[in-house]
Amino acid sequence: MRVNYRLSKPDSTKITDLLYIDELKVFAASENNLATVLKSTKLAMRDVEMECNEKKCSMTHIKRGALDQSTGDMKVDETAVIAKLKTGEH
Repeated sequence: MRVNYRLSKPDSTKITDLLYIDELKVFAASENNLATVLKSTKLAMRDVEMECNEKKCSMTHIKRGALDQSTGDMKVDETAVIAKLKTGEH
């Protein structure tokens, strides 16, 4: 299926090719900001008929240059949970 998707302002470029994302990294200043960015990313992906496989995703928190182990998994929506990256995993 071919999807036409128009980017928001100021770029009005029309995308007419199939899209495939192999790797996506998202950064945010806080867990709340990260949840907001992930939700909007999933909505944008849904708009172009792409899916996110949360089982292949992970997250980590870095505070002042050190791995913060005090946080847990992140619930993105009613069904999607992104697991916390454990020490030694990549």
